[in-house]
Amino acid sequence: MKVFETPDFQSEQEEAEWWDTHQDEVLAAFQEAAANGTLGRGTLMKEGVKAFETLADEPNLPEAKRKSAA
Repeated sequence: MKVFETPDFQSEQEEAEWWDTHQDEVLAAFQEAAANGTLGRGTLMKEGVKAFETLADEPNLPEAKRKSAA
């Protein structure tokens, strides 16, 4: 199985630009993994983190819940 790796980014802008300019490469890797049955799960799934656990640390939990329901 080929592991898709991203560089270490110095800023959110740098990361956003990288993902924007590598969309075709990311899509091709995803499609290849889906076709050959090696599509994996993300880091949060591997660590067993659930969405509500992530939100539980949110300082404004009621607002976060309202936004996620929209």
